[in-house]
Amino acid sequence: CFLCVRVSCVCVCFVFFLMIRRPPRSTLFPYTTLFRSRLTQWDSSELNPSWSPDGTMLAFYSDHNHTKEFSIYIVPADGSSEPVEIAKDVVKSDRWEPAWSEDGKSIVYVLNDTENFNPLYLVDTAPPYKKTQIASNAQMHSDIDLVFTDGKTRIAFIAQGLKKDREKRWMRVYVADLIYE
Repeated sequence: CFLCVRVSCVCVCFVFFLMIRRPPRSTLFPYTTLFRSRLTQWDSSELNPSWSPDGTMLAFYSDHNHTKEFSIYIVPADGSSEPVEIAKDVVKSDRWEPAWSEDGKSIVYVLNDTENFNPLYLVDTAPPYKKTQIASNAQMHSDIDLVFTDGKTRIAFIAQGLKKDREKRWMRVYVADLIYE
């Protein structure tokens, strides 16, 4: 029996997988409890949901209305309104969900713009969803994570070296303080 638990300030969801062996085959039964409702009715992929710090909103990646590009959407966790697209053509992480600021007023993401080395951006989570480029001397950013400690916001990300580096074939981990101006 495998138990996966995610705890948030809004709800707790338990997912159980029960393996029952009956010769000569095995059967996998998924069980979910506390299922409330689906937040979209789209025929598209919706990936890597992330709770806002106060637990009232969710951010996620989706290819809704696009053929190959992903966007970041936000939606009230109670489903009281439709999801809103706040950033288009983003680099979707296969490992990480959208990265919320500590106060929930913005999300950090990577713009899918190879001519400009996939720059880091910050987008406000309230209209008009202002976007601000984050200065970085690295290139081809991906896999962002934020931590809040000692009154600072620290960002960790993967990049394909610094812009001035000759060697461009290795992905490396970078850490920096994120300073809001």
